[in-house]
Amino acid sequence: MEATAVDRLKNWYLDAARALRESDPAPRSTQEASRRGAEIRARILVAEGTWPAEKAPLQPEVLGTLERDGYRIEKLIFQTRVGCYATASCYVPTRGKAPFPAVLCVHGHWPGARRDPVVQSRCVGLAKLGFVALTLDAWGAGERGTEIGQNEYHGGLLGASLWPIGTPLHGLQLYDNIRALDYLQSRRDVDGQRLGCTGASGGGNQTTYLSAFDERIQCAVPVCSVGTFTSYLTAACCVDEVLLGGLTFAEEGDLLGMVAPRALMVITASRDVPHFGPTIAAQALDRARPYFHAHGTDAKVRHVIVESGHAYNQEMREAMYGWMRRWLKGEGDGSPTPEPAILTEDPEALRCYSPPFRSGKVMTTAAWVRNRSQELAEAASQPVTRNGWGKLRDGRLRTLRDVLALPPSPGKARLHEGRPAEPYTIDELEPEEGVRIPTAALRGTGEARGRAAVLLLHPAGLEAALNSPVAAALREAGIHTRALELRGCGSLTLPGQALGDAIPDHNLVEWSLWIGRPLLGQWVLDLRQLMTALEPRGIERFAVLGWREGALAAYLTAALDPRLQGSAGIEPALSFTGGHVPDSVRMGLFSPRLMEAGDLPHLAALAAPRPVAVAAPFRLDGTPATPAEIEQAYAWPRQVYRALDKEKDLHVHPSVTPGGIAQIMSGWLR
Repeated sequence: MEATAVDRLKNWYLDAARALRESDPAPRSTQEASRRGAEIRARILVAEGTWPAEKAPLQPEVLGTLERDGYRIEKLIFQTRVGCYATASCYVPTRGKAPFPAVLCVHGHWPGARRDPVVQSRCVGLAKLGFVALTLDAWGAGERGTEIGQNEYHGGLLGASLWPIGTPLHGLQLYDNIRALDYLQSRRDVDGQRLGCTGASGGGNQTTYLSAFDERIQCAVPVCSVGTFTSYLTAACCVDEVLLGGLTFAEEGDLLGMVAPRALMVITASRDVPHFGPTIAAQALDRARPYFHAHGTDAKVRHVIVESGHAYNQEMREAMYGWMRRWLKGEGDGSPTPEPAILTEDPEALRCYSPPFRSGKVMTTAAWVRNRSQELAEAASQPVTRNGWGKLRDGRLRTLRDVLALPPSPGKARLHEGRPAEPYTIDELEPEEGVRIPTAALRGTGEARGRAAVLLLHPAGLEAALNSPVAAALREAGIHTRALELRGCGSLTLPGQALGDAIPDHNLVEWSLWIGRPLLGQWVLDLRQLMTALEPRGIERFAVLGWREGALAAYLTAALDPRLQGSAGIEPALSFTGGHVPDSVRMGLFSPRLMEAGDLPHLAALAAPRPVAVAAPFRLDGTPATPAEIEQAYAWPRQVYRALDKEKDLHVHPSVTPGGIAQIMSGWLR
C-alpha cells in the first residue's frame, strides 16, 4: 500500500532525527569524553535561552516549620532570578550529626507538584536515612501557577508561550535547579560536596539535564524518564521536556554519559510508555556506558528495571536510597535499602502561602511572558526613517532567517500533478526531498489576470481556504487561488497529537524543535518553494492570504521573499505582549526566539514598502482584540509605512469583510 502524505511526513522527521546522530563515534578516552561533554554543555547553554549575567542573592525565607519524628519540614522561598522566588520544602534530619549529604528531589508532572504525596514520600524517606531533601515547585507549577491555590499544567500552550521571548521552560527549570544547589550549599547543615538529584517522569528528565550540566551532583537517579531523543519523535512529551535543537548536537545517552565519572542509576518501569520503557532506556545507556568506561568508572552506572507502570513507588525509592547511600555516604554496596516508616502530610499543610494570599515575589509564567515580551517589543519599536529602513530591515531579516532555521539554499522544488477532483485539482508539492505537501488550485472566473495567483494558508486545511468567502470573492474578481496545506494541519494533521491544552499540532511542533527546524520555518519554506514551482507554469505575480496562524506564515514569507506583491491575514494573533494565558491557538505560533526580530506587528511590517492587510486580529486567549488594542499594537508599523510614504498600503481593520479583502488584494495583482 502506498504511504499516505501523513505517513511520509512522519517518517521524514524520524529519518531526519536518525541521520543527525547515527554516525557519532563513542568516546575512547577520558580526554575525548571530557571534550565531548564540554561541547554539549556549551550547546545546551545556548539552547536554554537567556540566563542572568550574574546570580541574584538567594535571600531565603523560612515561612513555617513542621516538626516530625526524626526530621522537620521547612516551608521556604528563595530567589532564583531577580524578582523570581521559588516555593520549596526542605526536609531536614533531626537525628545524626550535620553537615548531611543532600538530595534535590525534582517533582515532575505530578498534580500536586512539590506537595504531591509521591514527592513527599521520597523526601521523608531520605530525611529519615540522614539526607537533607529539598524539593521546589518547578517554574509554573504548584504554588507558582497562574491562579492562586490551583494546580496548573505548565507543559502545554502556556509553557510554549515562553519560546518566542527566548526563555524556554526547559531552561527556566534547569536554572532554577542550579540555584537550588546554590541554596543547599548555602546551608550550614548541608555538606555541599555530597549532593544528589532524583526525580521521575519530567522530574527524571530534569535530573538528567542538571546532573549532566552541573558537576556538583555526585549521584543522579532519573526514574521513568530515560529514553532517546529520537524516540521522542514517536510520542507526545511536555514542553519542559523538549531541549531546543537537542538532536543537532547530542542524544540523551550523551547526557547520561556526561554524568561520568560521578554515579548514575537509571530506574525504568517494565510497563512504562515505550519511549521511557526498558528497551529504549537500554539504548540510551548503551550510548552512555563508553563515557563511564573512558573514565574507568564502569561500576558507577547501573540500570534497574522494576515491574511497574509509570511511577516512583516504594521499590524504586528503595533502589534510589541504596545508590545514594553508597555514593553520598559511603554506606553499603548500592543494593536497595529498606524504606523507613513514612507518613505524608496533607498537601495543604505544606503550602508556603494560604490562598487567597500569595506574595508578589512569586512570578507566574503569564506575568513573565508579559514583562519580557513588552521589553522586547519596546526595544524593537525604534524610530524609523526612510534612509534607515533598509539597514534596520536587513538586520531583522538576518535574525528571522536564523530563528526560523531557513536553509541558505532551499534546493529544488517539484510540483507533482495529481488527479482532477472537482471543483479543483490536488497536486503535491515536494519542497524538500522526502516531503510531499498537498496543494490545490481553483481558477478565477476571468482570464485577465491568468499570470497572477493568491496563495492561501488555512490551519483548518486547504479545502477550508478554497471554500472561504474571501477565496470566492477573489475568483469572482478574476484572480486564481491556490491553497497550500500547512504541515501539521488539515490533511497533514498527525493522529493523536494533542496533549493537555494544546491544539493538534503539538507533536509536530516539538518534533520539529528536536531536529532544529521550527515548524513555522517549515511553513515559510514550503510557501516559498510553491512559488518556485509555479513560476515555470507561467505565474508571474503572487500575493498571499493566511488565516489565524497561517497569517503569521504569510507575513514572514512576504518579509523574506520579494516575489510576493502583498500579504494579508484574517484573524491573526495580535501580539505576544498582552499577558493572556493562551487558548484556542496552535502551538506552532510560539516559534522559539521569534521576538528577537520583533513582536507580531513588527514582523508583519518587515514586508514594507510592499502592502500588508490585517483583518480582525485576536488576543492569545482566543478573544477578539479591541480597536484600541489594535491601534496601539500597530503604531510602529504605521510609523514605518508613514516614513516610506506608503501609509495607504498598510490596511488594519478590526473586522473582516470578504469583499473588502478581495478588493484590496486584487489591486496588488493588477
